[in-house]
Amino acid sequence: MKLFSKISFVALLILGLSGEALPAGELSNQMASQASPYLRLHADDLVAWQPWQQDSLQAAEKSGKPIFLSIGYLACHWCHVMRKESFSDPEIAGLINQSYYPILVDREELPQVDALYQSALAVMNLANGWPLTVFLTNDRKPIWGGAYFPKKAKSGAPGLDAILAQVADVYAKRKSDILADTKQVIEQLEEESKSAKGSIALHHIDKFAKIILSEIDPFEDGFEGAPKFPNIIALESLWRAYIRTGRKDYGDAVENAVHSMIRGGLYDHIGGGFFRYTVDRQWRIPHFEKMLGTNARLLRLMVEVWREKPDKVLQARIYQTVEFLFREMLLPGQGFISSLDADSETEEGKEEEGAYYVWSSNQLKKRLAGRYALFSAAYDLAPREGEALDTEDDPGILFQTKTSLGDLAKQFKIPPSVVTAQRDAAKNQLAKIRSKRERPRQDQKILAADNGSVISALIEAGRALDREDWLSKARMAFEAIFQSHFDASKQLHRSVVQGRLGPPATLSDYAHLAQAALHLYEVSGELAFLNQAKHIAGQAIELMWDGKNHGFFSGSSHNTRFLLIRSKPILDSDAASANSLMLSVLARLYYLTGEDKWYEIGDQTLTAFGGIPKSFLFGHAGFLNAAEDWLAALQIVVIGDEKAAALKPLRLLIDQTSLPTRTFQIIAPGTRLPDTHPAQFKEQLDGKPTVYVCRGQICSLPATTRQELAQTLISFRRGR
Repeated sequence: MKLFSKISFVALLILGLSGEALPAGELSNQMASQASPYLRLHADDLVAWQPWQQDSLQAAEKSGKPIFLSIGYLACHWCHVMRKESFSDPEIAGLINQSYYPILVDREELPQVDALYQSALAVMNLANGWPLTVFLTNDRKPIWGGAYFPKKAKSGAPGLDAILAQVADVYAKRKSDILADTKQVIEQLEEESKSAKGSIALHHIDKFAKIILSEIDPFEDGFEGAPKFPNIIALESLWRAYIRTGRKDYGDAVENAVHSMIRGGLYDHIGGGFFRYTVDRQWRIPHFEKMLGTNARLLRLMVEVWREKPDKVLQARIYQTVEFLFREMLLPGQGFISSLDADSETEEGKEEEGAYYVWSSNQLKKRLAGRYALFSAAYDLAPREGEALDTEDDPGILFQTKTSLGDLAKQFKIPPSVVTAQRDAAKNQLAKIRSKRERPRQDQKILAADNGSVISALIEAGRALDREDWLSKARMAFEAIFQSHFDASKQLHRSVVQGRLGPPATLSDYAHLAQAALHLYEVSGELAFLNQAKHIAGQAIELMWDGKNHGFFSGSSHNTRFLLIRSKPILDSDAASANSLMLSVLARLYYLTGEDKWYEIGDQTLTAFGGIPKSFLFGHAGFLNAAEDWLAALQIVVIGDEKAAALKPLRLLIDQTSLPTRTFQIIAPGTRLPDTHPAQFKEQLDGKPTVYVCRGQICSLPATTRQELAQTLISFRRGR
């Protein structure tokens, strides 16, 4: 669709004003009073930023001015560039303040606002991303926009100075044309937001796996193209297909992608943890922000692959990622923070992207001395985006070479154990040096959704690697979130910053937190966690369920009233879509409790979006994963005394086997399972801990030994 159907943006440029500085308007910058660290970072901007809230939006309508909307987040490098380059510039700020009503949004606090305008620009075939720059009518309809704009025209990109002047001029002179175009955009957004009803079966999920396998990069692993994102949800689809069918090519695609990520520059080899994505196809040159959600999802995927193929390098990355999360992102007694900034200060006091993480060859030589030769054989340097390593003083990011441990041992004529010890000593030495650098800013928002995600990941990691301390910390984080994120009326909020409640929760927050509660119930057996999951899911149904057409809205009617469209999120972003997360929650609640209400809502959710197979999209992976949870759950019941010594090896085998659709319960002998449970009348054998594995209405023979159980698990996970 073209924007400005009667006047193109090229013509708009010709109509532009001179771009001279204009006097400031009547508004004043309101960011200092906001809770969000990202918004507060803009408190000294010369732009008179206003928050996205009722009084501001109503004032914008009354002003008659177009809205200048900027959406970003604290860890975003290009957001910082635009802040320093344009929003602190008198000329640019003067243009914005005079001709626009300026609104600034933290996309992590208000993901629904971000999603709406990202979609709007996609409909207009305009570039999107962060920072997102959108020009709106005074009643919030999208006119035009893009991502980062330089202050002045550069490299073929229009300058923000000219754009501001020209959009204001056209808005004043051609508003009827603009309104006609915005009407078309909104109509298309409304059409795209409609769910297509239908029926999903396992053969549809198998077909989807074949489609996305064709998108795998045959040379560099992961999915084709650059920039290269982990695309964890789609990789999970392939992994599930491998477990479900036994097809080796599915498993190899995921294993290879994971190993390329943990060896490349996406991974921080000195401090642990992952960056958000790389700009190159080879996984070497990252953007340096570290996001909690990305690390949670990659931790979960690494654990699943390790369960099937317990590689030592992969296990080390799991440990290092968990250590990073506890060291860098956990605020004790509060939860996990949302992100670490991409930018930090150099020794000269200049803020640069990746300054905390990069090294030059000369720095490594000087610091490592005798350890440098071996270290440089094990690790190499990649340049930062848009730069080169022309001299040994140019800084780059470390990635692991493809030289194997055995080859290093032969090259340096020392045992592999000594290679490992020297390599690790060098990394520890660099970590100590790096700890003295200026650290990246922390975004100390405690987001409900991302905390739910990381708690679930830590529980899976703790179960697989038999780490009770990880389980304990995950539990404490959940209890802190459950205490801090509900208000006096028992409504969940999306975020908390230093004790201040943020916006009301979205569907994603409810779903992730309910999933975390269910994971805690499975690992502890405590009914309190199951009841908390029921409460959270019940509140989501009460606030966001569409009783007429089914499926879940992204937020309550009250909290989405200033959005042009009340959408039902079904496409994945970096995380699985909120409706897919809720379907998975409903599946697990039903299989664990047998209660009809969870079945009814879950079945209606599956049907509401069942038309997906008519036109598969990459972003449907999350919903199809959840559909498998609904259609083919693997129900595992252990009958026995939870504290019995004989039970632990059986439980550990279950925990160390990749079973993506698993639900799990330990019950005492004589416990009555729900009437719908296929193992309802199963009994313990000879007083021994006894395991039954069920799919549909079919249960396995009782297993009381590890050998019996191993055979049963492999057989049933590939069954129909």
